[in-house]
Amino acid sequence: MRRYENRTAVVTGASRGIGAGIAERLAAEGARVVLAARTLDAHPTLEGSLTETAERCAAYGGSVAVVVADLSDPDDRSSVIERAVAQLGPVDILVNNAAASINQPLDEFPLSRRRLTLEVNVQAPLDLAQAALGSMIERGEGWIVNVSSGSKRHPTGPPYDLGGQRGARIGLHPPDDPGILRPHGGGGEGGGGREGGAPEECASRRGHGVYPLFD
Repeated sequence: MRRYENRTAVVTGASRGIGAGIAERLAAEGARVVLAARTLDAHPTLEGSLTETAERCAAYGGSVAVVVADLSDPDDRSSVIERAVAQLGPVDILVNNAAASINQPLDEFPLSRRRLTLEVNVQAPLDLAQAALGSMIERGEGWIVNVSSGSKRHPTGPPYDLGGQRGARIGLHPPDDPGILRPHGGGGEGGGGREGGAPEECASRRGHGVYPLFD
């Protein structure tokens, strides 16, 4: 049995690059994969599309679904998890990979672009996580992977906190901050997780460790 057999994964930004690579690896490991991005078919300037990624994922023999969505649009992204569940069932793994990176001098950085980067990089991952968490908590397990830039300043931990406005500005809260994110569920201290590299082994003993999804 493959590592992620009988699990459903949602990957954002899956039309190209890292997101497409993650989706393919999950499919190769047996997961049912839902691909989310804006580009369904060929893009006029960028390589890759959801259709192309879906074809590569399907070659591994599992189920693949596509959700076309603009994650900078709150209304559009609000239905991503619902549409994923309708096609392939409850979400076991959510990979928040989509991102918007716009680099330009501060005095030329307009409000529209500031809003876009905050919507895609901060609000969208939180909205999708909240949409997926309910069924994960009900089932007693689930895994959310947030992909960040190599330029991100990472805090010490685990445990980690979700930062809020200060997190959007300077990064996640340090572990001694009073707003620490605590685990749900039983299973001793940790809410049911087991250590290791596979999703069912990703949680630490305390339930808020961050470990590699793949070995």
